[in-house]
Amino acid sequence: MQLNILYQDAHIIVCEKPAGTPAQSKSLYAKDMVSILKNELAKNFPQNREPYLGLIHRLDQPVGGIMVFAKTPQAAKDLSLQLQNNNFRKHYLAIVTSDLGLEKGKTVTLIDEMIQNKKENTSSIVSSKTKESKRAELSYTVLDTALINGQIVSLIDIALITGRHHQIRVQAAAHLGGIWGDKKYNPQFQSSKRLTTLCLYSYQLTFQHPVSKKEMTFKNVPAYDMFSKFSIR
Repeated sequence: MQLNILYQDAHIIVCEKPAGTPAQSKSLYAKDMVSILKNELAKNFPQNREPYLGLIHRLDQPVGGIMVFAKTPQAAKDLSLQLQNNNFRKHYLAIVTSDLGLEKGKTVTLIDEMIQNKKENTSSIVSSKTKESKRAELSYTVLDTALINGQIVSLIDIALITGRHHQIRVQAAAHLGGIWGDKKYNPQFQSSKRLTTLCLYSYQLTFQHPVSKKEMTFKNVPAYDMFSKFSIR
């Protein structure tokens, strides 16, 4: 796999995680982002030393997009604290299987209570606050619509406010018709045997550099065929 490194210095490394690659895996044989990046960093390390790499946040395995990793424990501590204090700003591009043309240019906020089923590795929306449910909030702006395979679909920019398990996919399925290619939550694709790409991509990430304290924003447009149907700036 060819790495797409967007930025690197002595403290952090920002790169693109390809769709289908796990951020971190429990398997010793799986090629995840942590092991791939460690192998890359090891090229400039003495043979008897293993480079440090801190995983700060995650993306679901089917989701591609921008991630930042720490290259020192001090940077990891600072970035993790920023994440806990909601100082990371994450934007996603998604294609949803509904016509949202009437909302074009408007920003809409979705707020739900969600609960996770760890045994099934799924999450769902519940009607009211329960013992194990958590508030899930995001806002989205409709960028464009297109006719694809006889169906009108919409391209949206999602600002993720809370980071719940499968949050965007669950809320999109409940309110926006579901994400194109989502076999887990979109009924349109659940019975499909075709190989499809989940059209959800973390395309913009903003945080404060852990040492210089400078605000940094990184942006990367997905190269998926479906996204090429739209003009993305």
